[in-house]
Amino acid sequence: MLVTENLVDKWKRKELVNVEYPIPATMVNGKKSVTVTFRSKPGNIAGGVFYIRLLKKE
Repeated sequence: MLVTENLVDKWKRKELVNVEYPIPATMVNGKKSVTVTFRSKPGNIAGGVFYIRLLKKE
């Protein structure tokens, strides 16, 4: 797991917000593909995701 977020009252805005989560090299080294999953805790909902971009440092 990379991060856990509590979204209660965090994003009460009218505009979209960009958030960056640096992925440690230990989670991607030696892999040809990476799966990104957004999962809510039981009894909750996952927040909306409108755009995802994975970048690779060269």
